[in-house]
Amino acid sequence: MIKQLHAIVEEWVNLLLTEGKPMPEETADKLFSGKFVVRLSPEIHRKVALKAIARGESLNGFVTGTLAKS
Repeated sequence: MIKQLHAIVEEWVNLLLTEGKPMPEETADKLFSGKFVVRLSPEIHRKVALKAIARGESLNGFVTGTLAKS
């Protein structure tokens, strides 16, 4: 899942560069809340929730840990 997201971002950046469009504003000084909404299919939601349960983690803890590894 993370690899797919990474590939999409790379493709998006290349598309912007090819079309001569400006990149989004830098985020170095931006303050982040630590919250964001991710929409996914019910099947993926179930799969990730079951993985979290199998590891004895909350869904949030599992996703946070997985994203931190990327």
